[in-house]
Amino acid sequence: MTAESYSKDFTNRNNKKIIDTLNYIINALEGFRNCYTKKFNFTKLMEYLNIPKSEIDDIFNLILNFQDKFNDVFNNHVLKKKINNGNLYLIAEKKKISVQKNIHIPEIINIKQSDLPIFSDLIYLFKFVKRGKGFEIESNRTDLLRNLKKLRQQYPCHSRS
Repeated sequence: MTAESYSKDFTNRNNKKIIDTLNYIINALEGFRNCYTKKFNFTKLMEYLNIPKSEIDDIFNLILNFQDKFNDVFNNHVLKKKINNGNLYLIAEKKKISVQKNIHIPEIINIKQSDLPIFSDLIYLFKFVKRGKGFEIESNRTDLLRNLKKLRQQYPCHSRS
């Protein structure tokens, strides 16, 4: 065995050990499932894994960084592996939102006189409160806007001061 091949073998074993250690830590965090009020003794885990004290903060920060990225950047996405032309890629796909079945949405909703101020306020918000581009209920671009316009015609808004 040459010095170069020994060095590559040592590096491969060292990398494998690092990956195995990180996987062990991530799997240990599974202990939080349904026990969110408990404390996880990270120091004890690091001692068990023979991690030097000088590296504990780096590992801790790495875990928190992963958490931040998955909560912020990938909040509505799932990372997946894709191989294209022999290259390995990470791709992000939109999470599939499960739609509840058997939800009955009536075609016609009867409202009472006491409900009119609520609908009036809703229409007022859509018509006059501008956030970004705002909402325009004069045109019928969506079902919601069409139904709001129809509701407004059936039940005119109370006058605003």
